[in-house]
Amino acid sequence: MKVLLTVPAIRCEGCVATVQDALKGLPGLERVTVTLSNKSLEAEGSFSTELLLETLERVGFHAEIKGTSLR
Repeated sequence: MKVLLTVPAIRCEGCVATVQDALKGLPGLERVTVTLSNKSLEAEGSFSTELLLETLERVGFHAEIKGTSLR
């Protein structure tokens, strides 16, 4: 599964690093790409979208699902 999120609070490379660190070890997450220029996050794998969103909220980043697809 591939999920594309909008994360409006991403404003700097420090934010990108915080998000990437928070998502390390998320069960089933195979790849995550955080893009500062358009404040987006793309995640791939067999993970729980709910857990992904909860993890982002825990570190202070509200996210909205922009789209999903089966690889």
